[in-house]
Amino acid sequence: MIAAYHVTELFQQLDDADDISTDEIARLEISLLSLLDDDSRPEGKRQLAAQLLIGRTPKLFAECVSTMIHLRKEGMYLTVAHHLLETLTLPELTQDDDQHENLDLLNYISEALVACDSMGVREEGTEVLGRAVGRVPDDANGNWPPDAVSQVIESIPDELVPDRKFIEGIVLGRLNSRGVTSRGVFDGGEQERNIEMEYRMRADVMQIEAPRTARILRMLAEDYAHSAKYEDERAAWDDLTYR
Repeated sequence: MIAAYHVTELFQQLDDADDISTDEIARLEISLLSLLDDDSRPEGKRQLAAQLLIGRTPKLFAECVSTMIHLRKEGMYLTVAHHLLETLTLPELTQDDDQHENLDLLNYISEALVACDSMGVREEGTEVLGRAVGRVPDDANGNWPPDAVSQVIESIPDELVPDRKFIEGIVLGRLNSRGVTSRGVFDGGEQERNIEMEYRMRADVMQIEAPRTARILRMLAEDYAHSAKYEDERAAWDDLTYR
């Protein structure tokens, strides 16, 4: 049986070799993900070639999703594969109003969806891509999504995103990007209500020109409305308990 240590040593040698491309190394890494998945390795481990290329090569992204799903069906949970997909960095966006400036991202998503479909992992790949879009940060004015992201969301052909997985993935990616919050014991859900209102207002503004984006914003607003109610109920309980 081959140990993960020996596989890691092999890849370190391949990194220094002149007769193999980074793309070939990346594909080999994905085919051997189960042997690379070793949390006992020390900090400072080599960066996977797949990490560098997966956000630029749609087919490689689909191969990674397919490999992870296949091994998961065999009862294996791979932290390396999960990390590769959950840290996926999409092609860089510009904030230019010219939609053609962001064709790289639109083409990447479209080609990745087609590749996932051909490998039988369309549903899973669609959601992962959505989460990556949801992790795109606010624009310079604090608005989300940036206009460039909205343009891409609206431009993806309907036949490539016929189900809810892409939109649900975007919502989940955005929600998970919020990070840790702090509040007073009796504050309730005021923070969440403010965010809910911002999303609803932006959805109303974007409804006509960007209906798919407006739908995403309303889904986010609904989630924050539920969170606000939960925080209100928790604060009321704490008030009864501690005052």
